[in-house]
Amino acid sequence: WRAITPAEWEGVDRAIAAELAAEGAAAPREKEYRRPDGTRARLLVAGATLDAAGTTGVTVAVDVTERARAERRAAGLQELTAALNAARTVDAVADAHH
Repeated sequence: WRAITPAEWEGVDRAIAAELAAEGAAAPREKEYRRPDGTRARLLVAGATLDAAGTTGVTVAVDVTERARAERRAAGLQELTAALNAARTVDAVADAHH
């Protein structure tokens, strides 16, 4: 997974590895992987060790790319709405003073 993890997400990998070593399980975290075509996929990743030595384990990765896109779109729309409401308020105040 290191080869397909963009550099800015390596800290998440280190945190997962540390949590696995310390507790035998890693809570779900979001991160990105680089697809073979160069695009990125946003994933929710969790894991657990299956033996006391920590040499056998399982990792689950769920692609949440579309959810992340929808969240970014929603945030952008909220910002746009706030800006439009602010502009309308300024216009209303200016009209009230004329």
